[in-house]
Amino acid sequence: MTYKKNSYEKFKKEQLKDPEIKQSYEEEKFRAQIAISIAKERTKQHLTQKALAKKANMQQSVIARLENVDYENCTIKTLYKVGKALGRKVKVTFA
Repeated sequence: MTYKKNSYEKFKKEQLKDPEIKQSYEEEKFRAQIAISIAKERTKQHLTQKALAKKANMQQSVIARLENVDYENCTIKTLYKVGKALGRKVKVTFA
């Protein structure tokens, strides 16, 4: 198991030297973090997608898209509405 992990980490490190691959990786990671954060907080509060959508005054399909790691058209306004419905603040930082 350690061998596979070390091989993967080495491969990933090599691949991320390519600026295009690194940019794509970072974008995918960012989208995944958003999707996972929403899904985790929603389930932590024992809400269905439909219940959260109702609280946020939007369709359930919007919540489903936001929780999809491949969704690329998320807006700050939508995140704000979902955050407010969850009783959470949306925080954006630049590192």
